[in-house]
Amino acid sequence: MEKIMRVMQMAILAVLLGVSSLLLAAEGEFNKECAMGLAMGQHIPTDCSVNWTDPADGKTYCFSGTKSKDMFLNAPTVTLKRAQAEFGRR
Repeated sequence: MEKIMRVMQMAILAVLLGVSSLLLAAEGEFNKECAMGLAMGQHIPTDCSVNWTDPADGKTYCFSGTKSKDMFLNAPTVTLKRAQAEFGRR
């Protein structure tokens, strides 16, 4: 019985660690604000469920929806610079 309890505890711990690592990965830059919104001068909070990870630096950016993400990816370098400038104005 003790062995079963120990296995169950380890399984629960593994699940919790997995979930927490997923949540940390989806935090994103700009405190989970929409990167495209920032580039347009708006501060739009997101849950970061729609996101994109830049393959160049591994940073994750959050979006309010797929349309915002698609717009951002049409010109990511320019749009990112605008978003960074807006976020820095706070």
